[in-house]
Amino acid sequence: MLIFRKYKDNDRRGLEQLLADEGMADFNFDGLIYLAIEDGALVGLAKGDKFKNRWFLEYLLIAKDKRGRGLGDALLRSILNRMNNLGARWVYSTRSEDYLLYKGFTLNEFGELELDVDEFFDKPCDGSGSCHV
Repeated sequence: MLIFRKYKDNDRRGLEQLLADEGMADFNFDGLIYLAIEDGALVGLAKGDKFKNRWFLEYLLIAKDKRGRGLGDALLRSILNRMNNLGARWVYSTRSEDYLLYKGFTLNEFGELELDVDEFFDKPCDGSGSCHV
């Protein structure tokens, strides 16, 4: 079974392990964190936060052995939906990642990636786990 949900305190150990496995050292669990859990195992996470009235997607991570199945798209949609519900009209990222560009983020004049959340959700999905941009 595949579940996408908000982070809970008892998820901390699994979250730290996935970050370490993927070579990331962010152990700050403030902000908004969403998880992808498959058959009870943590397979992905996304982290975002609001800073000075701007929402940022800090990272989106899927375990290497679980990539290519649309989990990143579903997790991105989960966290963006929550940000949108909290009032985000635009979401930014300071990480220039091809995946985010592929999903509709664009590079702005400040070197950040930015995404119009309403426009993102106006794009159709084909039901296969992949959405068109």
